[in-house]
Amino acid sequence: MSVAAPGAKPPVASPSVASPSVAAPAQRPALPALDPDTAIVLGDAHAAAGGIEITASALPADLEEAAILFANGQAQAAVTTLRSAIARGTLESSVQQGWAMLFDVLQASGAKLDYEAVALEYAARFEKSPPAWIDPAEERAPVRRAALAAPVVFPARIDGAIARQIEQVRRAVAGKRPIVLDLTAAGSVDADGAALLVEVIESIERSGRELVVLGVPRLRDIARASIAAGRRDPQDASWKLALLCLRLMGEKQAFDDLAIDFCVTYEVSPPSWEPPGATVRTTMPENVAAEPEAPRSSAAVEGNALALRGEVTGRMPTELAALRAHAATCQDVVIDCRGLRRIDFAAAGELLNEVVGLCSTGKTVLFVEPSMVVEALLMVMGIHELADIRRRKI
Repeated sequence: MSVAAPGAKPPVASPSVASPSVAAPAQRPALPALDPDTAIVLGDAHAAAGGIEITASALPADLEEAAILFANGQAQAAVTTLRSAIARGTLESSVQQGWAMLFDVLQASGAKLDYEAVALEYAARFEKSPPAWIDPAEERAPVRRAALAAPVVFPARIDGAIARQIEQVRRAVAGKRPIVLDLTAAGSVDADGAALLVEVIESIERSGRELVVLGVPRLRDIARASIAAGRRDPQDASWKLALLCLRLMGEKQAFDDLAIDFCVTYEVSPPSWEPPGATVRTTMPENVAAEPEAPRSSAAVEGNALALRGEVTGRMPTELAALRAHAATCQDVVIDCRGLRRIDFAAAGELLNEVVGLCSTGKTVLFVEPSMVVEALLMVMGIHELADIRRRKI
């Protein structure tokens, strides 16, 4: 599933699919020492390490898409993507990883009947036993967070490069949960980025889907800072974004004032005021942000590792605090992912930032046995370029 990084030795052969290890035993054993049967994914940061085979991410597009969909809580869409890719026969050397990811998603979703049907297909095709279903009652991971919207987090610079986030939003439209656009980190905007945002927000608003746009006041300020009355820029997208923000915030007078400036600048009729749609909000609704009674994830030091369990989503302050405390006591930071069912895109971004910080201080980071679908997301995020990933043993 991977190719050699530039300047590295030829890659080792891709391992065959391993049985999922979603459940954690009552007494989690100490992490075993590395041996030749344990696959390691290493990034460019390890290129100077003599005698180590180095591989870089080269996931097929379908596997990347499925990992992102699952991370954003769209398990059924991830299943559809994986099954379609397997049926088309386009995964080539990554076909076993595709099946492994499919089993992981079905297991994490509690879809036992679908899992058993896929297991029969797998056994018939490969003439070997599929991974065994693990009863959720045997898992130590806490109950998953219910009916929670998966935020699409935008970067500080809103430009044409946000096309990737826009594609995530479009995929989310196919699901049933509220769509959340997190623009709280926005620091600058250009016409290309403004045009993409205006188009996707207005299309969702017209569809009547529940939409939450976070960071609208900040977005309004940076959009207005990029325009000037009387200055006719080649594109008017930043004007339209500023007007959209004012409309979403319900600021009619400010909207009308800016609309007149727009009219004078571009010599066109001023846009008319429309109140925001009933399904569009600029703050998180209580029913979306509510936590279940049981914690959705946990992080605890076990032996020489920090164990992550359950479903890690959002800013993950508790998990990061536990990681920082653990990392302060060791040079080699081990993160046990055997009980981790899912990590969403926002949490993976937070984790990436933390790994960057740890590596900048000279520490090494090792992720132990994440599920194949979680590993795929780590590779999409580029975490494998900084940290090692010990795969599940074959």
